[in-house]
This record gives sequence, C-alpha cells and structure tokens, in this order.
Amino acid sequence: MRRYTTVILPVLVLAFCLLAPATAWASCVSGVCVTVTSPSAGSTVPSPVRFTASAVSASGHPITGFVVYADNTNVYRNYIGSLDAWVVLPFGNHSIYIRAWDSTGAYGTSLTFTITASGTVIPTPLAGNVVFDNLDDATGWGSCGDTGCAGGGANATSWPLTQNVASPSHDGASAHIQITGPAYADALWWKKVGAYNDKENFLWEWWFYLPASSTTAQNLEFDAFQFAPVNGTMTKFMFGTECNYNLGVWDGWNEQTGHWVHTSFSCPKFSTSTWHHAILFVQKVGDNRDQIRYGNLTIDGVTTQWNLTEPTGPTPAGWSATVGVQYQLDIGPNGTSLEEWFDGVKLTIW
Repeated sequence: MRRYTTVILPVLVLAFCLLAPATAWASCVSGVCVTVTSPSAGSTVPSPVRFTASAVSASGHPITGFVVYADNTNVYRNYIGSLDAWVVLPFGNHSIYIRAWDSTGAYGTSLTFTITASGTVIPTPLAGNVVFDNLDDATGWGSCGDTGCAGGGANATSWPLTQNVASPSHDGASAHIQITGPAYADALWWKKVGAYNDKENFLWEWWFYLPASSTTAQNLEFDAFQFAPVNGTMTKFMFGTECNYNLGVWDGWNEQTGHWVHTSFSCPKFSTSTWHHAILFVQKVGDNRDQIRYGNLTIDGVTTQWNLTEPTGPTPAGWSATVGVQYQLDIGPNGTSLEEWFDGVKLTIW
C-alpha cells in the first residue's frame, strides 16, 4: 500500500483523506477523516506517549470514539469526540495508526506512521484534572493493624499516626506512622478523597523519610486506589507497589489473585535519615476500563518504566466509590518496630 504524508507547517498532520492542506476538511466527502497532531511521524518520543487527534464525519454525525493501534494492537480506546491521552508503549520502534468512529458506526483510519519510544517522561496532567495537595496534613485518615485488613502473619500491637510533625519534615509539617508488634505484623494507613468514577489517570507524588530501624522491614508499601463501578459491578483498582526488602525488587499488585507480582526492577533498601522523593503514574486501561497499568515510577529523580498490566477484582460487599492513597509498614522476621514519615503528598487525577 502506498503511503502519503500531508504537511501543514509547523506540525506534521497525518490524515485519512489524502488531500492538499488547504482543503483537508472541506474535501473529506465520505467516511470519517482522522487528523493526528501528535506525535509526529518518524519522531523519537519518551513513554508514556501523548497522542492527540481529531476527526470529522463527512456525513455530519458526531464522533464517538478513537482507538490507538501500535503494531496492529489496540493500546488505547476512548468513547468521546476527541483524542488526548497518555499511552504507555514499550521502548523501541512502533508502527502507529489511529481510527475514529462516528455515531452510525462508520469509521476512518489515519495514515500509518512510525515512531520510536525511547526514555521516560512524567506525564503532564490533562484537561479536567483534579488536584489534592498536602494530603499528609488532611483530616480523616483511616488505619488498621489486623491481618484481616492489613494482611501479614500477625496482628500489630499499635499503629499510631501523628500529623503536623515539625521535624523531620520536608515542608514543615509531616505525618509520622509507627508500628509495633510481633514478627510479620503489618499496619496500613489510608486517606480517601471521594468518588471520581470518570477519572482514569493517577499521578501521585510524595516524600518519605526512614530511620535506621527501617532496614529490618519485610516490605515498604505505597498504594494508590480507586473503587468505581465497571458494568454495574463495584470494582477495586488497587495500584499497589511495594519495595520488597526481602527480595530487593519492586512488586506490583494483582487484585485477581490477591498476590504480589515481582518485577525485574531493583529496589535496594533506602538510605536512612534522609528524604526520598517518589512519583507514581498509573492508569485504568482496557476497552471496558477493567484493568490497571503501572506506567512509571520515579524515585529520587530516576524514572523507571514498568509497563505492567494487571487485572482488577470486585470490591467486598458494601464498599462505596472513592479514590485515595495509602501507606503500609510490614515488620520483618525479627519483630523490630518500624516508623516512617511522609510529606508533600499530592494526588492528581484526570
């Protein structure tokens, strides 16, 4: 098949209708015409990749959705009249095309073009984003220390949370969590911000500080979550991450099996008595938005692309829709008490 490229300075535009720039829309006389505005053909871009496109139906019907195909595989789908989305792609060369539908089921497809995904980027929040800043200072944190809630092999003895701690702190007021108990006891602290069922992207930033005793931990856990309906079923999107001190790797959470999935990404024990900076980008994915995808994790300025997709599962009966973040401390085999400070907690969703 021949491939044609229509150039409109200063950006490269790839269109399904093979037309001169001045008549691109007016001469799209049949089907659906798709115009891709980013990324540019032949470009090298970091992942996640921001895809933007528009479409018009020659018959005047509204556009109802887009699909991004990479290497003939559906990697992103929406159900709205335009495309502006961050999509996680594996590193390397990719053949891309974008398809759009109108309300009658008619569709059009952009020209196929190539890009190279190389390096990582922390996504910029898109239109409609909601920001929750300084959550460490917010009221309404919940906590638990029993095996039925926090897991582990034993119930914790105590698990206090102290807020507005002046020292150590990153911005002048940190939150301090502690756990005491027998070997393998766990404790969990969480903050819910309310129901935002339409949000599909989660960018979570925080700072954390660990004392020398933290080196005895079994795991240090950092999670973002959303409980939202999928086809009428309240579904648990648990974007769970833990630094597995026992194995020295990062783990992601599989809600369907209820087990951690070991990644190939190293997580050595964090240095103590200093502040560490973390940023996590995760998404709801799948045509029905019934899966989770771990995008990038940034620790102290070093960003690693996980590109790990895991299933969701139904929430326990009675759970209501909400979004939030949580921290967990897991005592190691020697039973040493643990503590952690976190600060500057910011969650952005869109």
